[in-house]
Amino acid sequence: MTDKNNRKLDVSIIIVNWNTDKLLEQCLSSVIQNTHNISYEIFVIDNNSMGTGFERVKKKFSKKPNLYWFKNKENIGALACNQVLPYCRGRYILLLGPDTIVLPNAIDRMVEFLDNRPEAGAVTAKLLNPDGSPQNYYYKFWNLQMLFFSTSIGKILDKVLFKGRFERYYFGGDINPNEITIVEQPCAACFMFRRDPIALDYIIDKDFPFYFNDVELCRRIYEKGFKIFLLPTAQVIHFQGSSFKKADGRWKSKEYRLSAIKYFKKYYGIKFIFAKLLLMLDNFVNRIYSTISQNWIEMLKKELSDCSTVLDLGCGYNSPIQYCNNINLSVGVEMFEPYLKESVKKRIHDEYIKGDIRRLEFKPKSFDAVLCLELIEHLTKEEGYELIKKMEKWARKKIIITTPNGYLWQDGYDNNPLQMHRSGWSVDELKKLGFEVYGISGWKKLRGYRGQIKYKPKLFWTIISGLTQKITYRCPRFAFQLFAIKYL
Repeated sequence: MTDKNNRKLDVSIIIVNWNTDKLLEQCLSSVIQNTHNISYEIFVIDNNSMGTGFERVKKKFSKKPNLYWFKNKENIGALACNQVLPYCRGRYILLLGPDTIVLPNAIDRMVEFLDNRPEAGAVTAKLLNPDGSPQNYYYKFWNLQMLFFSTSIGKILDKVLFKGRFERYYFGGDINPNEITIVEQPCAACFMFRRDPIALDYIIDKDFPFYFNDVELCRRIYEKGFKIFLLPTAQVIHFQGSSFKKADGRWKSKEYRLSAIKYFKKYYGIKFIFAKLLLMLDNFVNRIYSTISQNWIEMLKKELSDCSTVLDLGCGYNSPIQYCNNINLSVGVEMFEPYLKESVKKRIHDEYIKGDIRRLEFKPKSFDAVLCLELIEHLTKEEGYELIKKMEKWARKKIIITTPNGYLWQDGYDNNPLQMHRSGWSVDELKKLGFEVYGISGWKKLRGYRGQIKYKPKLFWTIISGLTQKITYRCPRFAFQLFAIKYL
């Protein structure tokens, strides 16, 4: 792997791919089209993705020079970067996520910055959402206080007592992405650093294959006497979490805890015991709350665990389908433009359709599951019955509906007139249509207009509402919302 003049290149770009072939394709195209004034090579490593997408992308770019392909038999996470280090000829190494689009001259400017700033060990680009708004993904180095305010209890206390001050401080809220700024821990979505002396033997510490690997790398750079800079003139669109969100949620939680404990043990010595206790307490609290509250998102995840294709009608801006794993294709349908744009920005679904669900048509049995979450109440009864018939036709395995338990309000919200309720649905009505019905969102009497907790202090009554969920789950007539499943 040598170029014509057998000289060192400016930068070696490393892209680790896992089940993101469509994004990978546009990432590679953006690098090739928008990088002109430097010499570079690209190493693409696939971590045992499903399907044939990776081979398709490889074939498409097979004639491009200085582009090398590797495929692993298992997913080894970021450790894949170490595999290609012996082949890298660049003065600098760029870790680039496959879920990025490199904008014009971004990589050129990062190389130029490192050439002119000897105190800089690394530089990160200004990360943008697909709509052009900034992602403040520039964290402080983890310490015990930061770890506490990342737990469920810490987040609640920060929000209630400190108005989110600690979240802003530790997780990038105080960073101005429009200025050249020293940052401690940017993510590895677009992260360029000096190979010498930072990565002579390895890039990623073997103890951190999935989590905390970028944290540890940044910590290592500072310990070698360098600084890390945010360069706002280098801009990259980042579809955050497009790959990793597909991994199993329980596995991610366990792997995160183990990695955090290893990180604290490496850099804080005996204090790692306190980190371990904090994480164990947080895991215990989350498990207890999940068991008591019968979280309906967990119910949805379980119901969709055997579904690889899903149609999400009226997907809104924050569909819970983003938390479900093993879905190969999800299609979101939304009529309200602001909601649609927000969902596209988050890249929750693989495909989107803007349209009126009452007028859409799909081929019979096109999806394993069809979802209608908090939507049917916005239709008239006649329209609702007609939509259920269509859902039954489009779905192969099941249809799932969530709706308030006969609850109505006459105005819209979020400047969206479509949010007005036009019908109320009861347990008996849904059962007559062949649905199994469960109660969610706790006791109905605790909630009032638009589903808000009626009593103060709201935090206390929100907890009580969660505690009542275990009862209302089996007694849906007393629940605020209904979770209905029809198996086909």
